[in-house]
Amino acid sequence: MTIRYSIVALAALSAATAASASTTYTSEAAFAAAAGGGLSFESFEAPAAVTGTSVTLADVTFSCTDSGAGFCPGFFGVRSGLATDGVQSVFGATPDALVFTFDAPITHFGIDTIGFGTVGATDVVMSWNGNSVVLYSGYDSTSNDVLFAGLIDLAGFSSVTFTGTARSDGVDFDRLLYKSSGGMVPEPATWAMLITGFGLVGFAARRRSATLAA
Repeated sequence: MTIRYSIVALAALSAATAASASTTYTSEAAFAAAAGGGLSFESFEAPAAVTGTSVTLADVTFSCTDSGAGFCPGFFGVRSGLATDGVQSVFGATPDALVFTFDAPITHFGIDTIGFGTVGATDVVMSWNGNSVVLYSGYDSTSNDVLFAGLIDLAGFSSVTFTGTARSDGVDFDRLLYKSSGGMVPEPATWAMLITGFGLVGFAARRRSATLAA
């Protein structure tokens, strides 16, 4: 009996953990539905500071890491012409790493990418917390296509890195959506599974104590 309840409890706890797993998105509609509102917005119109390797904004810094290709610094910064909201976007080039670093941990991240694959097929890779996902594989474009990149990870993360496998592939980013992890409360379903799991463990322990006493 104790073993059976322990297995059920462990299953409930595993389900609760799964409910908090990270999910990536290429559909903005799916991302917005999962986020459920409360997203902050950044359109890169008024950076506080711009250097050859970083663009500083209110809650986030956009930066590049040189891969040896010679684009960072050089082909990096803020420009107009390809924005999906307002006038300005931030830009860089692969294979350099293009990084968004937040002042405080977040749980939700979404952004428009513009121009991946214009020099030939490329894998668009998004990385965070030691995880890497190929959002678009072998993407090839003859124009500045807008591709959405989204991430929800309730464990929280402070930075998101974009890389591409094509060399000299200029890419812009605009219309950043994000949600802070401050004050995050587990979803009701997660609470229910946790409570059920701990309750079953406690019930099994009481039954075991009663049997030993008898």
